[in-house]
Amino acid sequence: MTARQAFGTVALLLMGVFTAGVEGCKILHGLETERWPTTDGEVVEASTRSYRSGGRRPRTYWEPVVEYRYDVNGVRYLCRQISYYRTSYDTQREAARIASFFPVGGKVKVYYRPSEPGVAVLERGTSKNEIGIFSIGILMAVGAVLFAGSGLGGGSGGRPAASTRTYRSTEFQPDAFLK
Repeated sequence: MTARQAFGTVALLLMGVFTAGVEGCKILHGLETERWPTTDGEVVEASTRSYRSGGRRPRTYWEPVVEYRYDVNGVRYLCRQISYYRTSYDTQREAARIASFFPVGGKVKVYYRPSEPGVAVLERGTSKNEIGIFSIGILMAVGAVLFAGSGLGGGSGGRPAASTRTYRSTEFQPDAFLK
């Protein structure tokens, strides 16, 4: 395996592990919300906001902004977390559609973390998108490991190189005994 192939393999492995780790955390947080208690809340803001991504080709993304208040054990909380999965969209229209599900003054069911009631969501669980991205991360990492161990990268794949193999002749050679 050349240095360039080794670098690419390690980079793919690290990207896969990182992607799977980030998405795995989102999935675990989403699954955690399934066991959270609920309380009634009220929407105090429903709008959208935009932000630009960095990089060579900056893009504008939109996200719904839904702020709600709720009480737990006599303490009032304000929160903006809708869910633990995707919250940004390519168009304002998509983000506004999500925000429209939560009209200002509307009553909502709030799922909150019992040990930290200030952490809450309006939608429990995880999404298929996060599971898909997690799976891609796992496939990237496994693919890098398999590539490194297969010999396709120029490595031996755990087998001796052809030049170190020994071969035995299966033919009888009577002259070999006479020497």
